[in-house]
Amino acid sequence: AGIIISQKTDEMHLTDSETNELEQPTLIKPAVVSVCYELPAKYLKFVNYEPELDSSQFLINLIDSMIHNNTSSISALCLSLADGILIVIDCISGVCLATETILRQAIRQRIKPILFFNNMDRALLDLKYEPEDLFQQFQHILENINTIITTYGNDNNHINDFIIDPTKNAVIFGSTLHGWAFTIKQFADIYASKYDIEKDKLMKLLWGDHFFSLMTKKWSTIPEKGSIRGFCQFVLNPISQLFKAIMDSRKDEFTKLLEELNIEVQDELSKDGILLLKLIMKKWLPVDDILLTTMVIHLPSPVVAQKYRAELLYAGPHNDDVFLSIQSCDPNGPLMIYISKIIPTLNKSHYYAFGRVFSGVVKLNEHVRILGPNYVPGKRVDLYIKNIQRTVIMMGRYIQPIDDLSCGNICGLIGIHQYLVRPGTITTSEHAQSICVSSRVADFSEKVSFVEIF
Repeated sequence: AGIIISQKTDEMHLTDSETNELEQPTLIKPAVVSVCYELPAKYLKFVNYEPELDSSQFLINLIDSMIHNNTSSISALCLSLADGILIVIDCISGVCLATETILRQAIRQRIKPILFFNNMDRALLDLKYEPEDLFQQFQHILENINTIITTYGNDNNHINDFIIDPTKNAVIFGSTLHGWAFTIKQFADIYASKYDIEKDKLMKLLWGDHFFSLMTKKWSTIPEKGSIRGFCQFVLNPISQLFKAIMDSRKDEFTKLLEELNIEVQDELSKDGILLLKLIMKKWLPVDDILLTTMVIHLPSPVVAQKYRAELLYAGPHNDDVFLSIQSCDPNGPLMIYISKIIPTLNKSHYYAFGRVFSGVVKLNEHVRILGPNYVPGKRVDLYIKNIQRTVIMMGRYIQPIDDLSCGNICGLIGIHQYLVRPGTITTSEHAQSICVSSRVADFSEKVSFVEIF
């Protein structure tokens, strides 16, 4: 939610479909927020999209699975709608069973991950981590994550693109509670001109075993007397020093640090302590900007992702027109929608079939074939032919009616819920087979956000 409302990251949850979700952690209804985000021009060169970009605007569908103790299967079904996953990990406790389970499921479905190391505020303020200790914690967690990715992605020819690398900006560090976050690139931008070094080269030096000598102003790959790890010296030290100066009310010291880091503050200086710290960090490193930018740069569009995911999704022959249409994310192909969940409105007056369009265009009042989980090609068991009464975009608490929606998008359909007790497929093709997704996943209680970008 912090990526949407940065001023109340720890309070406002735009994907909540009920106002009391925080008090009732047993809700199971997934929710979506669609965000139109304009990527800053300086980042466009990092985006690998097909076809070539003709705009700097991107549509990001954020899917909140609302994963709780008794909703593990819901999370797996929601995961199938996305092409990317944002995994938020407590930088103190590390990779728990919940995180490993959902990551395994994502890698098996060829859903690309990015990583957020959360709770840095607690590590620095409460537990008093020194920069080197915090780096070692990050490194240990990252190695565990990448081991899981390589272990469960051995059937994926794109697995090298799934490995999470901080020097490629696929790792975010920060605090959602305090509303700030960063990648290594922000600090490479700060120091590149100061030390007359290329940004790309500096980014590689700001992670791993690269040490900088304050005396000789040179880099080495082994620690020498007077040298400090690049990530600690240029990333963690400034943050740690700023934290300590603000919390100790050393105004002259933190004012000098703000000037060195080009952080402009005015009204904020009337505050003090933790409130001042939060205001300054949010102004310097706003979490919403960095999260959305990282998602756009590193997570694939449907056009890219469906090329390598189609063979896992479609149950039919991998040479028929339906498969080829899914694989190319073709809006002119037969309609293929995977419905993952039936969602009631708050007053139970309507039910929405919640799913993703993988091929074609879904239209208002369209005549479609509904393939239930027990559908067998060539037979009429679990097959219904009905009209879609209404098509909507689901925006958390809000519903926006729409006449048509192209492939690659998430939608809600009205008029078909009574024919789908379990997940199923909507199609206009008479010979199409089902989109099949495994919902096998162990029980856990962590909340995960899935991302789909178009």
